Amino acid sequence: MRRTLHDLATLAARIGVGGIFFANGWHKLEVGLTATGTQFATQGAPLPARGRRSPCSPS
Repeated sequence: MRRTLHDLATLAARIGVGGIFFANGWHKLEVGLTATGTQFATQGAPLPARGRRSPCSPS
């Protein structure tokens, strides 16, 4: 019984967090990726580096 409640609580938390990510991504797709990029630029977010490897990428 206790394990079942833990599993249900975990499921509810994952669905909640997943819903937040889904809503955020859906908004960006509706507005358009160009508008989203412009918004990031006005906030001062750096652009991804092209042609350079990320420190996390395998060699």
